[in-house]
Amino acid sequence: MRALSESELYWWKDRWWADEEYLRLYGDQVSLAEVDSKIDRVARVFDASWGKQVGLHPVHYHLLSKGTMPLGALFTLGRDLECVEGCTGLRAVIEGLRNPKEYESARFELAMGAILCGNGHEVAFRPQLPHGKSADFSSRKKEQIVFFELKKIRESQAQLASSEFSSRLLYALTDLTRDPGGPFPNYHFQVALEPELLSAFGAGPNVDIHIIDGAVAQIAAEIRTRLTNGEMSFELPGAGTFAFDSTKGTKDSAVSSQHTGPGRELRRILQKALSEGINQLHPDFPGIIVVQSSSELHESMTRVVISGLLAGLQNKGQHVSAIIFLPVLYGIGLAWAYFNAFAVSNPNARVNPIELEAFKDVSDVLLKHKVATPGG
Repeated sequence: MRALSESELYWWKDRWWADEEYLRLYGDQVSLAEVDSKIDRVARVFDASWGKQVGLHPVHYHLLSKGTMPLGALFTLGRDLECVEGCTGLRAVIEGLRNPKEYESARFELAMGAILCGNGHEVAFRPQLPHGKSADFSSRKKEQIVFFELKKIRESQAQLASSEFSSRLLYALTDLTRDPGGPFPNYHFQVALEPELLSAFGAGPNVDIHIIDGAVAQIAAEIRTRLTNGEMSFELPGAGTFAFDSTKGTKDSAVSSQHTGPGRELRRILQKALSEGINQLHPDFPGIIVVQSSSELHESMTRVVISGLLAGLQNKGQHVSAIIFLPVLYGIGLAWAYFNAFAVSNPNARVNPIELEAFKDVSDVLLKHKVATPGG
């Protein structure tokens, strides 16, 4: 555990969000007092005594940074915490937020609960089920009670290693084309990695890191040799295709790769999330499963498979009204994702999701907004 310094333990005392540059940003949309209130709520969760016990935590990415992105993250976190204040079971969510291993899942629960609270629902976190387990939360509005189970599908070891390899190669090429200082200053490059190379990752962190170190060094050395010999476009068998241009500049240079296919990601969701999620909803009330994936999903294919699964379950799945699929959003300013959010209704559901206030309110917030995707 890495111990935190005094300034890191008392991260909120700097109050950098009150600087003039941020006051201009707020304008008439939000007051400084409101920003202070939201960040104070965050500070009550991630206080100094917590920091001394836990040390460095994923939330410190926002707590210890400055700028509009961390400010937006802190404001949203504080707003969500204020929104669910007083909800039954909130203590369990707070404990999850403070735990480095549970932070992402707890933050997902908090955000979803805040959406419903903000739309007039009474939310209870971790409600007990008849068989002894608990759902993530339930909501009540207009006498309707709906149970929710959330599943956040994290990247596999193969996906993490592939991303790390692509990033490391990009850094190596940036060093080669840096202006000034690089041997090929201001060269534009476009790299398409061989999918079969990336499929070799996933043997484990200790193995993958050695493959990445060695492969990046070998490829960078071969590129340097080729460029020195005047070759501007070439293929390295087993690695990918490489194209350079000394006249275009480095803007929009990229290392691209084919990400995990939608069929493989759907299989991971079926294996890891849905069977478990169905059993963690109350059998006597309508339920909604929300799955968030960081990889690509093909909407039409997913609908066929999930509808078939729910239909095949017959009475065993009638309590599931719908399954909502959410992407992870990337980018600064103009957001993009591998797919847009969508919902699959259960053809055998005891209660049609369009009859549920909870489904309608969540859909209004999460399903209507579209973002850019790789397919257009």
